[in-house]
Amino acid sequence: MSLLIGGMIIIVLIAIYFYKNYLLDLGDEMNSTELSKFNQSIQNISSKFD
Repeated sequence: MSLLIGGMIIIVLIAIYFYKNYLLDLGDEMNSTELSKFNQSIQNISSKFD
C-alpha cells in the first residue's frame, strides 16, 4: 500500500514539474509577442510624426 502511495506522489511531482515548465514557456512567448506588438505600435506612431 505504501509503495502505491509513493508511486502516486512521484507521478504527481513529475506532472507538476512539467506543467510548471510549460506555463513558464507560455508566459515567455506571450511576453515577447506583446513586446513586439508594442514596439510595432510605437514605430507606427513615430512614422506619423516624421
